[in-house]
Amino acid sequence: MRWEYGLGLLVLAGSHWIPGTTLVSEAGLWFGGLVLGAGMLRDFWELSRGGEQGGPSQVAMCVESVVGVAAVMLGLVLVLLSFARLLPPWLELPVPLAPLAGVSLLFAGWVHDLVWVKHKGGWELRRDPHHGSFVVHFFRGRADVCLLGADGEAETEAG
Repeated sequence: MRWEYGLGLLVLAGSHWIPGTTLVSEAGLWFGGLVLGAGMLRDFWELSRGGEQGGPSQVAMCVESVVGVAAVMLGLVLVLLSFARLLPPWLELPVPLAPLAGVSLLFAGWVHDLVWVKHKGGWELRRDPHHGSFVVHFFRGRADVCLLGADGEAETEAG
């Protein structure tokens, strides 16, 4: 079992006793931050273990990162609109924070291995448990492990 599933289920089970709320307009920040944070923790754990994470042989985007960044960006837009008092009233309703955190962790565990891969001029969704992590490659001095060639096909740097 992934640690995200265990922690997410634990937080959901205890959410009745865990206080705290956020606004609907801020929920994207929390969701995206937790999803990205779970991925970052996993990347640093991989880095500390010293296990070699395979570099992608194709240009790939991790769904976890894409969804996390999109949620944070949406949250920032909504918070800025909130400051300008341009939001509808339902976006200012409170949301319990613990269930939001639990769902975020469960989502992070579920999409961890999903990647969008550039393949034959298009993109396809694949489950790849060994896709490379930019964080891990960056700290190992191999951030350029995945390069896009002039013909649009992926290249990998020989390491």
